[in-house]
Amino acid sequence: MESQNYEKLLSQKPCGRTLLPRLCLILGYLAFFSVWFVAFLRANFAPALLVLAIALTVLLVLVTWKYVQVEYEYAIYSGSFFVAKIYGKTKRKDLVELDLKQAILIAPRTEEYLAQADRMKLDGVLWAVSSPKAENIWMIVYPHGEKNASLLFFEADEDAIRLMRRENPRATAKTK
Repeated sequence: MESQNYEKLLSQKPCGRTLLPRLCLILGYLAFFSVWFVAFLRANFAPALLVLAIALTVLLVLVTWKYVQVEYEYAIYSGSFFVAKIYGKTKRKDLVELDLKQAILIAPRTEEYLAQADRMKLDGVLWAVSSPKAENIWMIVYPHGEKNASLLFFEADEDAIRLMRRENPRATAKTK
């Protein structure tokens, strides 16, 4: 019997869009530590100040670095599609939960389907992909509000496409 459920976890790959926040955080950590180090030098090398600077910098790194280590989890259960964003393997934020039968368009990210999505009243666009240049990016246009729709980009494999096609064959694009 074919599985009715699907789960996938993927990590964001380092690229231009994800490298800039990491670089900014590293520069911020260095600036934060530098301020404390200058205070240490001005206080005639007070060892307690150096220990405090190191401890606060480590604490700052532990609290903030998880926000640049992002993973996305996709799941399909009983005809519902769930997307969650996971920060540093510790904090989870549910992004989307939608009934696949309500989807307006489920298709690969091609010029033809992007043009079709652009003609709809889109309320928002959500990216849940490892990299904007990934090869297997698909999109779902789903109702959001009474007259608007939202667009979700995600990475799909054959199992996900098969389940989506089973749940909503009219909205799911036919691929070669």
